[in-house]
Amino acid sequence: LWTIVEARNDFCNGIKVNLHHKELGKNFVNEFKNKLLPFQQNGRQVVVDYTGASAQARLTLGNEFLVEPSDDLLYRLRDQYGVENVEFFYD
Repeated sequence: LWTIVEARNDFCNGIKVNLHHKELGKNFVNEFKNKLLPFQQNGRQVVVDYTGASAQARLTLGNEFLVEPSDDLLYRLRDQYGVENVEFFYD
């Protein structure tokens, strides 16, 4: 039997964050990077689904932004960007 953390580490492909340009401040890049920083290690991908004023894009962050898929990271990102905008994804 696995704990939820062990199962997530084995099966989770990454964390996806939905971002909307209207909700992002001038310091968004630094704030987002600082949210990820404590969890960066050989982990899982971070995918950003960005919606701008006239375009949409899916961005997969580079290997330097791989993160541990922990509950703490999930809660921190949900607190900042909304529960409905942050989720682990599994392929």
